[in-house]
Amino acid sequence: MFDQMLCLVGENPLPVYLGIAGLCTQGGEVWLMHSADTRRHAVAVQKKLGSRWRCPAQNLVQVNPFSPQDVVRGTAQVSKGRPGLALNFTGGTKVMSAFALQAHVNAQPGDHRLGRAFYLEDRGHVFRFCDGADLPFPPALKLNVRDLVELHGGSITDSNMWAPCTTADLQHMWDHFHADKLRALYAVAQREDKVYDSLAGQFDAATQSWRDGEWARFLDRFCEGSPQHPWRRVGLPERTGFGSWQEGWYSELHHQWRFATGGWLELLVGYLVRCAIEGRKPEFGPDRLDLGREVVTGAQIQWNREPFEADLLLVRDNRLRLISATCQRDQRTARLKMFEAIHRARQAGGGLAAASTATLLRRPVDVQHCQSAVDPQGRHRFYGRTDIADWMAGKRLDALRADLSG
Repeated sequence: MFDQMLCLVGENPLPVYLGIAGLCTQGGEVWLMHSADTRRHAVAVQKKLGSRWRCPAQNLVQVNPFSPQDVVRGTAQVSKGRPGLALNFTGGTKVMSAFALQAHVNAQPGDHRLGRAFYLEDRGHVFRFCDGADLPFPPALKLNVRDLVELHGGSITDSNMWAPCTTADLQHMWDHFHADKLRALYAVAQREDKVYDSLAGQFDAATQSWRDGEWARFLDRFCEGSPQHPWRRVGLPERTGFGSWQEGWYSELHHQWRFATGGWLELLVGYLVRCAIEGRKPEFGPDRLDLGREVVTGAQIQWNREPFEADLLLVRDNRLRLISATCQRDQRTARLKMFEAIHRARQAGGGLAAASTATLLRRPVDVQHCQSAVDPQGRHRFYGRTDIADWMAGKRLDALRADLSG
């Protein structure tokens, strides 16, 4: 462990933070060398260090990442008078890594100076030192969803927005969709949501549409035979005036629409992912659904003043995985969902983040077409109805776990 550390900051702040968390003593002092373009990453790391490590504003050292002279100057500025300083040269440009390492070694006294310079090999989960030594990641060096989002400059509110339900409820809803019992009503219900939005403030027309519309029939069919009815229909308010009560009613109506037309699938996929991670077969019964701590659903993320919602988030091997779930069953929508998921995953978790999209595409060949069109290498993964059905039966969970760690 080192009491002082200089870290080079590139486009990916993750190796910087892992190096500090793994090799710098609590209360130690940290310097962050960055370029003008990567200053925001340095600031995010500085903020994440909090009070556990010392990194005041003057310890952010800006250099020209393509100027050897400027990099040597910045490194010498930090190294001077600090014989025990360690260097994490994982980040930054090649110019930064090469000349910062050279300047650091020249400035450090003694025979062990190469043992104070290291880089992080993430795939092997080791710190590699310039004297040839390798140090595995400490077992406790595991980041969670909040850590990764904040490390990349975002903020997160991780709350499950959906009503409590059981695994039997999710089985019931899956059976309805899997048998296509609700296909026609589902399409109509989606259109009717826009109708309700346009009727805001017109109470009589809205309630009549609610009573007579396909949306009410849609929810009736959902509730049929269900053990818990967590998506039960919203009661109609009495006409006693307009105001907050009406706004709340429309808000609840929209919430129920979102749950019935997609939210339930987010929870089902989240439950199956948790089972895959824990290596156990899913069980569908009266027990209340519990996604544990590893799987975050309905996360509200603020990134660069832009809010967005992530269906499912989890961390595997210190990498963020964002999973989008959709009840749509056409290839075009599935591909669009994946493109959005990849973009949001990179915003929330940086360049090492990956995305998955779980759909109700019926034919495996349709899933394969989407995979080939978007990411033939398979880093970002598509799944269809057959995949979900297999997971529910306890099949191919090992493959899912491997995908999540890929």
